[in-house]
Amino acid sequence: MTNRLINILILMNFSCLSWTSLGQNSSTKNNIQHLTHNQIGETIFDLKQKYEQQISQKDTLSALYTLNQLGQVYSQQAQYANASNYLWEALILADAIQDLNAIATIHEDIGWLYCFYLRKDEAFKYYNSTISIRKKLVRKKEISSKEMVSAYYNMVILHRELGEYENCKSYLDSCYQIMYASADKDLKVNNYILTEQALLNINTKKYEEGINQIHQVLPWFEEKAPSYLIVLFKELGDAYQIQKQYDLSINYYNKALHLSQTYENHKNYVPLIYDELTKVYTETGDCEKALSCLSKAKQTNEELFDSRSLNNKSLLELTDNFKNEKLIQKERAQNQKLKQLEHEANIRFYRNILLLGMIGFLLIFGFALLRFIKVKHRTEKELAQKKRDIERSKNLDIIDLKNKELTTNALQLVEKEKLLKELKSILFDSKKEVEKSELKKIFKKLTNNSNNYWKEFEMRLVEVNEDFYKVLKSNYPDLTPGELKMCAFVRLNYSSKEIANLLGIGVESVHSLRYRLRKKMGLERNDNLFEHLFSIEESKTE
Repeated sequence: MTNRLINILILMNFSCLSWTSLGQNSSTKNNIQHLTHNQIGETIFDLKQKYEQQISQKDTLSALYTLNQLGQVYSQQAQYANASNYLWEALILADAIQDLNAIATIHEDIGWLYCFYLRKDEAFKYYNSTISIRKKLVRKKEISSKEMVSAYYNMVILHRELGEYENCKSYLDSCYQIMYASADKDLKVNNYILTEQALLNINTKKYEEGINQIHQVLPWFEEKAPSYLIVLFKELGDAYQIQKQYDLSINYYNKALHLSQTYENHKNYVPLIYDELTKVYTETGDCEKALSCLSKAKQTNEELFDSRSLNNKSLLELTDNFKNEKLIQKERAQNQKLKQLEHEANIRFYRNILLLGMIGFLLIFGFALLRFIKVKHRTEKELAQKKRDIERSKNLDIIDLKNKELTTNALQLVEKEKLLKELKSILFDSKKEVEKSELKKIFKKLTNNSNNYWKEFEMRLVEVNEDFYKVLKSNYPDLTPGELKMCAFVRLNYSSKEIANLLGIGVESVHSLRYRLRKKMGLERNDNLFEHLFSIEESKTE
């Protein structure tokens, strides 16, 4: 690895050519789809030999392309550690010669690696980088807008795998817009996009439409990219499984597994297929096959993705070679800059002293300003509190005065009632003949006046204590009008006897009313009802 990196650094000085990576990249991926297991081994051997020749010939552009091809081949074989090593080497070289299109393509392939592990943030980071770079190149007219389809297509797949179907549809629409705007309709791209449309329909429960669309593109993939049938057969198996057509589902899953063994491709789908077969055999009652598929799913999943797998351990513990090289270059540049700027050390020193002085002054000024603001705020707060206390005191005095007036009126009414009763008793019990009709008129008038006085008393009682009633009703909405009146009398500190006279009931009835009030208010035996009502009055005035 170290020798290869050194050779790459040598090549950096001999090329500044551009690399039309997308066309080469797409062609390479298409060719890989046709390779069988034996052909893949031969291809890897040939690519490595070709890379060594290009290094010796200082052919930077071709070496970069070959490294990218090796990364793609290993990625298709699920040898993600090897794939990542070659892709990072290619990225170092592409960054050195500042070939933005090559960088975009390599970022795309690195995004694929993270996509396999469903490492969402990293995958989005590299896919978004690809989109950003290619947009700039399109604006500069260095590449065709058609090359954006590949970048959006990757986002379609990632969002579909993550179950984010609205985002998937959005990027799919972007692909269609570019394709329809282009005069050159690339059939291969169209079929891949149509396939993703079909898979999106299946995943959003439009099964019949999605299945029909897949069957429409199957002949093209059988001829042009047979290993991609692994993906299509797996999705067909899923669709038929959901529709409980288990025979068809098993048939397509087995076809997918057979093609995966034949082409040694799309291995990341193998554990998923075995998982789905486990579900199907469980549903059909074939426990033996279900157990076998479950075991195979676990084994293949550990081989491909588990951190204990030797094949992928280095990927999960990946040290970013590109970043390491950039850090080395940055360190060298910093050392050179330090040597050039040594004679300016004194100027920097005095500048820092001045800066520190300014910072100190600003800190002191800021502290003083903050203290002034705090003191001002505290003073304003105290003045506002005093004003509230004065207003509250005035209000309490006014209410107290009015309550005293009400008390006086109430006592006068009680005395009047007593006087009326005594007068009635004297007159009706008297042996002296009196015109009864005249007496009735007098007592009716007196009684009506008395009732009017009581109504006026109750009205003034409610008016004076309106806020108290509002708080009381808010805290205890189930209190009856009689219980509310009882609360007002208790708050005015009337005795039970006085309340009995005012309400025209017995003292025992007053005690019963007090007991029901305490129970509704959730008061304990030791709690004072008057103090509790007074605390409500206090909370109202605050």
